[in-house]
Amino acid sequence: MTTVSGAINSAISGSGSILSATVIADAKTADNALITIISVFEALLGISSTHAPVRARMTRDMVFVGAANPATGMTEAKALAILGVK
Repeated sequence: MTTVSGAINSAISGSGSILSATVIADAKTADNALITIISVFEALLGISSTHAPVRARMTRDMVFVGAANPATGMTEAKALAILGVK
């Protein structure tokens, strides 16, 4: 998932004016959703990512109460819905 997130980020950065603002916004939303889900997995597994600053990491307690990811502002439920997971 981290690789997919990185690829989306690279595509957004490299797209310039080729993509419409709507497509770029949708890609950024999908990327934030992936970042949120990655943070949830990391919190539940008790591992810390090198890509997220300490203040942006989720904790197990945050996941258990359904708190939003500090970096993206998304909850796990919202991220899963954005990614089409039911």
